[in-house]
Amino acid sequence: MEKLVLSMSNGGEGMNRLLLKAILILCFLFCPLSYQRAHAQISDTQLYPVTNFAIVTASQGYDNAVTSITLATGDGSKLPSTFPFYLVWWDATIYGSPDLDPNVEIIQVTNRSGDVLTIVRGQDGTNASAHNSSTSIYKLYLAFVKAYYERIESAIASAIISARDTVTLDIGFDNGPKIDGASESKPVQIGISDTECLEAFYHSADGPTIEPCVAMNRKLKISPGKTGAFYDVANEVDMLTFKPSGSSQNDKYRFDAIHQPLLTVFVPLRPSGDCAVAEESIVANDPLAEWITCADTTGDAVAFDLPVVTRIAEDTSWTITMIAVNKNASPTGTFTLQCAAKAIRPGTDAYAAHDTTNQQSVSFTTFDTQSRPESASATFTLNGTLAAGAHVKGQCNVSAAPGQIADIRLSGTALLQISANSLSD
Repeated sequence: MEKLVLSMSNGGEGMNRLLLKAILILCFLFCPLSYQRAHAQISDTQLYPVTNFAIVTASQGYDNAVTSITLATGDGSKLPSTFPFYLVWWDATIYGSPDLDPNVEIIQVTNRSGDVLTIVRGQDGTNASAHNSSTSIYKLYLAFVKAYYERIESAIASAIISARDTVTLDIGFDNGPKIDGASESKPVQIGISDTECLEAFYHSADGPTIEPCVAMNRKLKISPGKTGAFYDVANEVDMLTFKPSGSSQNDKYRFDAIHQPLLTVFVPLRPSGDCAVAEESIVANDPLAEWITCADTTGDAVAFDLPVVTRIAEDTSWTITMIAVNKNASPTGTFTLQCAAKAIRPGTDAYAAHDTTNQQSVSFTTFDTQSRPESASATFTLNGTLAAGAHVKGQCNVSAAPGQIADIRLSGTALLQISANSLSD
C-alpha cells in the first residue's frame, strides 16, 4: 500500500507547517472553490511555534505537581522561543517509544528561560504523572499532538472566513482576489444546505449574479450586470433597477414592470354640466357627506385636478376609483363615466377643451341593493407631457345612465393610484 511520507528535515521548516501545507494542497485540489484561498490569510502567529529535532532531557526526576522543570544543560536552545507549544514527556530508559509508557504525559510550555520551562500539566487528554524513577532518564519531545491539529484546523477556518470577507466580485475581477469558474451551472453556494442558501456566479448575459439556490422556491435575484436589478425569477421581470450613472435622481432608482408601487392620492370631484354636489345622508342618521347627482348623458361630468410632484414626474399610468350609491328601492341599470386626463406644463402648454384621448370607462354594473355603495375603476394613460410642477386636469363624462339616474349618488372624492416608476429625494 502506498503511503504519503512527509520529510521532517526540510531546511528548518517545522513539522506542523509542512502538514499545513499538505492539507492546503489537498484542499486546493479537492475542496470547494470557496476554500481555496484560505492559506493566503494564515499568519505564523495563528500556529503553534515549532523547531526540528526538538528532543530534550529532563535534568532530574519530577513529581506530578511541579509547574517548572529544568532541562539538561543547553537543551533549552533546541526549543522554540515563542509560546505556547507542547511536549510529550516519557520514561526513555524503559520505553523506546512514548506510546508504550502508561504514564506518558503531554505538557504545554508557556514560557522558557534558558533551560527552565514553565509548564501546564496533563494536556490533550493525558494526566499529570510522576516522572521521577531514580533509575530512569526522562525525555521530552516536540510532537504533532492533537492540540496542533486543532490549531491548524482553527487557522484554516479563520482564514476561510477572512477570505470570504475580503473577496471582491466585479465584472473585470481586475485588482482583487477572485473565485474562478463560478458559472450558472457551477455556482458558489453560501448557506447551510442546498435548500437554504444563495448562489453567486457570473452570468454570460447579466454579469455577476446572486440568487437563491436552485433547490429553493426562487423568487428574487440580484443582477448588477443588468444596470443593477432585483429580478423576479417567477415572473421573469425586473422589480427594481439601479443605474448609478443616471442623469437624474429619478433615473438612478427605478421600479419596473408589474412591481411598480402605487402612490395613493384622494382628489375631490367637481361637478360639471347638470351635475351638482350637495351634502346629504344616504340613509337616516348617516353622517353628512358630499355626494354628486347628475341628470343625463348630455354634457354631465365630474372633474379633478392634481399638481405633479417629482416622484410621479414620469408616471403616465393612472388608475381612478369612484364610489357610487343607488338610493332607488329597486336599483337596476348601469352607470358609466368615460375618464381621461392631461398634463399641462406652466409656461409651455395652454389650457384647452377636455381631451378624450386614451379615455377609459368607469362602469357601475352591480346596482342591485338599495343604498349599498359600489366601487368601479379604470386605468388610463395620461395625455400630455409629465414634468415636475405640471398640473394634471382630468374629467369623467357620463356616458351611460339608467332611468334611475336621479337616485344615483357619486361620492365627492375619488381615489387616484399612480404607478411610481422612480424614487426621488
